[in-house]
Amino acid sequence: MSRPANQQAAAGMAKAMLVRRLPGSRHGSVRAHLQRAERIAESIWRRWQVGPHQWQVKHLRWYLSV
Repeated sequence: MSRPANQQAAAGMAKAMLVRRLPGSRHGSVRAHLQRAERIAESIWRRWQVGPHQWQVKHLRWYLSV
């Protein structure tokens, strides 16, 4: 996959990866999971300019420690 041009594109990529994989109603916890994935993608993109397809353990470890 290509590198996203901005943090909104990274957030969209993260949401697209999860939207069909999460079972359940889109009105409850699934929406919260998707919003959380978008926030994580935006934060990681601002720090390293990489999208969800390029994430490594160091990126997620950094996010969890912040």
